[in-house]
Amino acid sequence: MMLKAVVAITLVALARAGCPNQCSLNGVCDGDTCACDDGWTWDDCSRLDLLPAPSSVSFHGLDVNKSSWGGSVLHLPVNGEMKWAMFAAEMTRDCTLRHWTTNSEVVLALSDNPMGPYKESFQIIPPWAHNPEAITTPDGNIVVYTLGDGIPVHGPEYRCDLPPAPPSPNPYPPPPPPAPPSDAVHDVNFLLHYAPTDKFTDRSAWQAHNATILDFPIDFKWEGNWNPAPYQLPDGRVRVMVHTGFSGFYNSSNNTVAGWSGEVVIEAANWRGPYRLVTSWDITDCTHCEEDPFMWQDHRGNWHVIYHRMFDNGTACNGYPSFNPDGKVPAHPCKSPEGLWSMGHSYSADGKVWSPISRCANTTVQLTDGSSVTMVSRERPKLVMGSDGRPAYLSNAVQPFEASAGPDAGVTHTLVVPLNVKQNRN
Repeated sequence: MMLKAVVAITLVALARAGCPNQCSLNGVCDGDTCACDDGWTWDDCSRLDLLPAPSSVSFHGLDVNKSSWGGSVLHLPVNGEMKWAMFAAEMTRDCTLRHWTTNSEVVLALSDNPMGPYKESFQIIPPWAHNPEAITTPDGNIVVYTLGDGIPVHGPEYRCDLPPAPPSPNPYPPPPPPAPPSDAVHDVNFLLHYAPTDKFTDRSAWQAHNATILDFPIDFKWEGNWNPAPYQLPDGRVRVMVHTGFSGFYNSSNNTVAGWSGEVVIEAANWRGPYRLVTSWDITDCTHCEEDPFMWQDHRGNWHVIYHRMFDNGTACNGYPSFNPDGKVPAHPCKSPEGLWSMGHSYSADGKVWSPISRCANTTVQLTDGSSVTMVSRERPKLVMGSDGRPAYLSNAVQPFEASAGPDAGVTHTLVVPLNVKQNRN
């Protein structure tokens, strides 16, 4: 009996070994073939399965001449009805993304449809605040995590609504050379903006909370482009994937590449903190290859993240000299990448040890009228969950090609498209 059990287990293990990349933890292995979950496709279930969208624009801002740059979407009650609420980054004073470091604010916009159009309600966080991601918490709040605390740390808002001023000298000195690696840590703080779920459409209900990360390595260059990606666990804990400025990795042409090296994960007993590091110094193994994480836990308890996959969006590598489709270092010369890729996926059984990043979506958007739009850039990926708690839509910040953008020329906007899941096929 014992021998039979061992043989059975061995056969199961061998069968599973035939499935590529564990089906990216997005499906079930059947012999040597992956049966992908709804919303995923490819031989290893690594690519998002997207349906055509009714429009290439879900949210501009107050009008079509405004520029937004990505949004986090939740399905929330408003005056007894369920609405789709987008927490979006929008540029103030008629500025475009060019001035995102001074003019980005976070606004609330509402819609009856997850794909929009969304109508702006009010500003939640003034400049400078960017890349918002909202969660609902067990204590009845909506909490918004952002890059930037609503403090104009990069200078005052640029007045794009006025005649152009003469160019001024760059007020920022060149960055210092990378410091030698250090084991030193320090405590760092950031602001969270929150409101009760039953009052989030009341502008006066929004408040700020000062949260702390304990013993954060100095080498991570706080706060930099930290792009927090929170996930609310059922027991109250919150995990956040954090983009670091660690410069300890390299590529084939530069052994001292500063910043953009990868992600770590922090965790707290609840959203108020304090937060502590729960992963190693870097959970990715590539340099200058990803940003804008969105992290979630699936119905099996596995963890996933999608990224903006940087510099993998064109045959010339977007001007960068090296590229590696597997996200490894050192990189090798770029010749002809596989199309205009802009997003990557990684997976983990425990949320601490992660797979390499693989391509999961490109910059082309299919429309329900049979046409398609290929964007210059498709960044800030965030999934929108359906009524079953599983991914149902994809939200992105997009930049159209100006030559074919029509009224969108010169501005960027936010786009939500459906995944190929049951609720969207009906």
